[in-house]
Amino acid sequence: MNRLPSRLFGAVASLSLLTVVGCANPSADQNAATDTSSEMSAPTGEINIYSSRHYDTDDALYTTFTNETGIKVNLIEGKDDELIERIKNEGSNSPADILLTVDAGRLWRAEEEGLLQPVKSEVLETNIPASLRDPDGYWFGLAKRARVIVYNKDTVDPSELST
Repeated sequence: MNRLPSRLFGAVASLSLLTVVGCANPSADQNAATDTSSEMSAPTGEINIYSSRHYDTDDALYTTFTNETGIKVNLIEGKDDELIERIKNEGSNSPADILLTVDAGRLWRAEEEGLLQPVKSEVLETNIPASLRDPDGYWFGLAKRARVIVYNKDTVDPSELST
């Protein structure tokens, strides 16, 4: 799999509200995912995003990203489980740079299966609170959802909801 320099992760983070993880490549140079330079040249090339997101707004984010960085976004879409299985099947030949998912449980599973690589990015670490990122840099949460339970208090006894 390709390794994505952390400056690209920073660019994605600055443009979007997505869950970002780097896909693993055991044979790649570990320094490629570490951003330690104070002066970075403009990144070039392409980025391969495997996404289970289905929001039309993401297209605008990818276009803005390409316009600001010159990096072409290749989008591969599918369901979370399908994308994780695809990365597993592609193994070291996977072109995946980023896995975007909306399910933390699937992130955990992908990490447990060794499909993710840690990313060290000052941009992400500065802009994303520690509570919304993996302590070892395997994923960065860039959006939160509220799960609300609504009930009719005239027909439901609230004490029954806590049991």
